[in-house]
Amino acid sequence: MQKSFRYLSALVLLVVATGVRAAPANDNWASRTPITLPFTSSEPNMYLATVEGTDPDPPCRPVNRDPAQYTLWYSYTTGTSTEYITLTIANNKPVSGIVSVYTGNPTDGFRIVSGGCSAQSDTDAITRIAGLRLAPNTSYSIEVASYFSGLTSNDPLAFSVASSQQYVVTKTADTNDGTCGVADCSLREAIGASNANPGVVLIPAGTYKLTIVGAEEYLNATGSLDALHGMGIYGAGMQQTIIDANQLDRAFALDPVASGTNHTSFAIGDLTITNGSSSFSNGHNQGGGGLALDSGTDYLGMERVALTANHATRTGGGAVINSPATLRDCVVSNNISDYFGGGGLYIASDTTRHAEICGSTISGNSITDQFGGAGGGVYAHGTLYVSNSTISGNDAIGYGGGIYSQSGSLHMASSTVVLNSAQTNPNRQDAGAGVYMSGSGSNSIIDSIIAYNTAADLVDPPDCGLLDNTIILTSSYNLVGSSGGSSPGACAFSGTGDVTSATPGVSKTLADNGGPTQTHALLGGSPAIDAGDPTGCKDNSGVLLTTDQRGFNRLEGVRCDVGAFEWHDGIFQSGFEP
Repeated sequence: MQKSFRYLSALVLLVVATGVRAAPANDNWASRTPITLPFTSSEPNMYLATVEGTDPDPPCRPVNRDPAQYTLWYSYTTGTSTEYITLTIANNKPVSGIVSVYTGNPTDGFRIVSGGCSAQSDTDAITRIAGLRLAPNTSYSIEVASYFSGLTSNDPLAFSVASSQQYVVTKTADTNDGTCGVADCSLREAIGASNANPGVVLIPAGTYKLTIVGAEEYLNATGSLDALHGMGIYGAGMQQTIIDANQLDRAFALDPVASGTNHTSFAIGDLTITNGSSSFSNGHNQGGGGLALDSGTDYLGMERVALTANHATRTGGGAVINSPATLRDCVVSNNISDYFGGGGLYIASDTTRHAEICGSTISGNSITDQFGGAGGGVYAHGTLYVSNSTISGNDAIGYGGGIYSQSGSLHMASSTVVLNSAQTNPNRQDAGAGVYMSGSGSNSIIDSIIAYNTAADLVDPPDCGLLDNTIILTSSYNLVGSSGGSSPGACAFSGTGDVTSATPGVSKTLADNGGPTQTHALLGGSPAIDAGDPTGCKDNSGVLLTTDQRGFNRLEGVRCDVGAFEWHDGIFQSGFEP
């Protein structure tokens, strides 16, 4: 025994003497390092960090880059008030870093903070999330990762977290004198100051009308508000802070002069964007009446944002988002696109990353292109996740009145798609007025209602259509008004718990039923009540949805309800609407 002890002791001394290093202490989520602000760390052993199977893949990971090869974890808990933080990986070239911020845990699932993800820029020496909003009394997990597989002991991690520089708007007038002072700072001037030194722009309640003429100038001097670097932009509430573009230009252009190698993070919350206008002749030919993010490499998080009454003569009447994005508790309504696709939203990501819409309502949008415009509500190019959302009353001249999914895949969960329409398209017989899928990936629809949608050509399946029978659709526990019968391209909906050709018992009125967005209530006696997955309604990542779109408890009855709305007996008047 003594001999063995002496041998082990000598081995330990040899390891220490030869300088063999150990993996960092915060190599996994369970051992994450708690931080206080300001926080600075220089970790020499990043190259020894490992990746756990439960580590989330950051949504902003650059396209065609390997998944994370090394991950470290930190934790931060806020105090009693809202906080705004900036996270930075400095001297980033060797590390090829990604920083992302989450709530949740490996068991119940991680939830990315809106705007809380940034990757290394090929044109900048740092990775940075600037002006990220954190809720009071909340614990957050911060993942710092590298996707470069060749890190060595010569590649230390330099990571810091600090309170953000704040730029508080003090007047509603659209002025641009180049300064953002304590007593004199317009919205344009605040964004200009954040362009120079990225932080957070805070906008009090009020209507902020753009009045400086000059579209597509992209220096934040005229026309649109041009955010040239990543930042947070937050209002006082979706109904309280109104950004009125006055039909001079789109309201916001995010990273408009990007070279395509930027990896910038934007967060926008608690405001309305309205009266934006983009024309075909403008530099951003992809359109975006209210907002445009064209870079393809950035990341956008929007939370409690309304895009309403905007117009694009090209794509994306409400917004064009050509990057991974997360839209939570948002409203996209009454926007118009004149060309190709996306009356409400045109979202283009890629098959290795995704865009996500959750807790949101997309209604009353239209695509008017007479040559077969698609996606009255949403045109998605790439991978789109939709959960706990309502897609209602949108219209496409061609197909996909509610959602058109092209060159990728659609994954929809616990959502309600009703009252959308598709006009006669002489070139097709599979309009799919509610949902239309033509991508090469595998699609899934679960725990959702698709009903009351109409196609002008009676041969077309009104609720759900596929390009052809090679399109893969996995379904379960859905309530579909019309299966489309033998119509070409009709979605089968033959999975466990699927019900077709049934009266859905859904109110045809889009109304304020509680929560930040309007919904279609279930009516008493609806077959959707207690008809969801017996193991619980889940989002597209398999995470249990504990609330419906409004924030009401999902487990009110024996089982969760199908669709975005959970019936609560006694709160809404009973009645069955045919």
